[in-house]
Amino acid sequence: VSDNNFGIVGVAHTVGDPIALYTSYDFFVSIGSVLLARGAGAQVINMSYGAAVPAAFSWTVLPFEATTAAVRASGALLFASAGNAYTNVDDQSCFIFCWENTFHTPCENAGVICVGGLEWNSQERAASVNSSGDIVGGSNRGTRGGVHIFAPYRVYRGQSPNYMAGDTTTGRINGTSFSSPYTAGVAVLIWAANPSLSANQVWNIMRNTAHTSPDPDVPRYVNAYDAVLQAMGTSARVDIVLPANNSTRQKGQPVSFRADMGLVTQDAGLPLVIRWSSNVDGVLRTQTYTPGAGSNGLFDQFSISTLSEGAHIITARITAGPLILTDQINITIQNNPPNGEITQPSNGESFCPGEQVALRGTGSDVNQPGGLPESAFSWQSSLNGNLGTGTLVTRTDLAEGAHTITLRVTDDGGLFVEDSVNITILAADNPACTDTPPSALITSPANGADFWVEAEDDDGWYATISFSGEVGDLEDNISDLIVTWSSDYVVDGDLGTPTVNPTTGVTTITARLHMRPEGVGVGQDIHVITLYVEDMDGNVKTDTIQVILRILI
Repeated sequence: VSDNNFGIVGVAHTVGDPIALYTSYDFFVSIGSVLLARGAGAQVINMSYGAAVPAAFSWTVLPFEATTAAVRASGALLFASAGNAYTNVDDQSCFIFCWENTFHTPCENAGVICVGGLEWNSQERAASVNSSGDIVGGSNRGTRGGVHIFAPYRVYRGQSPNYMAGDTTTGRINGTSFSSPYTAGVAVLIWAANPSLSANQVWNIMRNTAHTSPDPDVPRYVNAYDAVLQAMGTSARVDIVLPANNSTRQKGQPVSFRADMGLVTQDAGLPLVIRWSSNVDGVLRTQTYTPGAGSNGLFDQFSISTLSEGAHIITARITAGPLILTDQINITIQNNPPNGEITQPSNGESFCPGEQVALRGTGSDVNQPGGLPESAFSWQSSLNGNLGTGTLVTRTDLAEGAHTITLRVTDDGGLFVEDSVNITILAADNPACTDTPPSALITSPANGADFWVEAEDDDGWYATISFSGEVGDLEDNISDLIVTWSSDYVVDGDLGTPTVNPTTGVTTITARLHMRPEGVGVGQDIHVITLYVEDMDGNVKTDTIQVILRILI
């Protein structure tokens, strides 16, 4: 839309100076028109017409062909439509030697660039189909290079002088008669971008920057944007090569992005800025490359692990002065349910009324690599209802009877997993509850906690770790309880004499935990730590956790 917002404009509007010359399509008038156009200064000549001349009469085209060859040699570019018969302009017959059945003029004239047509919004050759589904026309093709390049076949048209006065309708019109001037207009744009180019250089740029097509009938089709950039001395591209288009990545995990870029410009002071964005999360990264950094090997790469769950359109946009290029891909960020299990109490375990019941669970989520928060863990009893949240919950008030204890682990996307065990709270008069066992609970560190080794002694690499717990008994004084801490690694064994607060029952100990030699080789070792409590009647209660020692390998 141009000027007064009425009508439709062509490719080279306001860039090229048009010269309109009449032709009746016969060879004599066509020769005269081409010569007149060149004599008037035309650098680009378009011929949206053609004739199919049988092989026996192809000699009649020779004067016209000699004219187009001479005009091309004089430094002009000539374009002609390939025709709309949906045929092969290079079709041959062979007997001893081969010859073309028909000569298509001026498409196949010497010095002429023959232009075929692309289907609407497609990379393939245009075809016209009737109501029965039969192909009744469309762009011609060439099997031996007779059709050099393709361009849009179905285009928007403005008001036609043939319509009634006052009719301002627009619409679409079809034919290689529109593909050819479209391509000629791109040649005008290229020449306007760099008037010092020769005709051969203009055509080489158009041909070398043209798009490829999956249709074998389309050797190439016009790429106006890259052609003009190259004519200006600027070649650029941006191609997202990581991640793959339509791929799926895990939420919370790093997603690697890479865009390959090329920028070669005559303006040494032209910086290049690349901006990455998501239609969901907004701008992801902006990076500036200084003048002189641009080359065909230039790329931008980064990773990000904070993309939101769902479908994303990722855009890489580069700017260099007035130049803007973009590339897009689609990726999906997927959230999976977490993992979770109850590690304590054991399924089928029994407890006496008032006895401390420790509920301990673990969980992980590939989509939350930093770890699940305590609020992600919630506990339920089939008799008592909600029991609390966290990886460790203790209760002494569970109702008498059979309980199903359920741990639900929920991620930040609302997905969850559950694990359950069955326990029984015995009746108060049950013989097993005449003398209840003591309580034992490790409160720190958390089950599964990681520690890096810090030094080496005669027993190997070790980490110094502080442990805390709670002990008690319903019948005996805390000071009368036997309390020990131990590791399943025999080198460490009994961790030493702990402190036990006789009032609160808090017990603490600090000890060295050593790595097994075989653990050093793989970079980690797991210790099972046990808090042992025995009362005056020989009743025993234990609590265990695992701690992980790590070493760099």
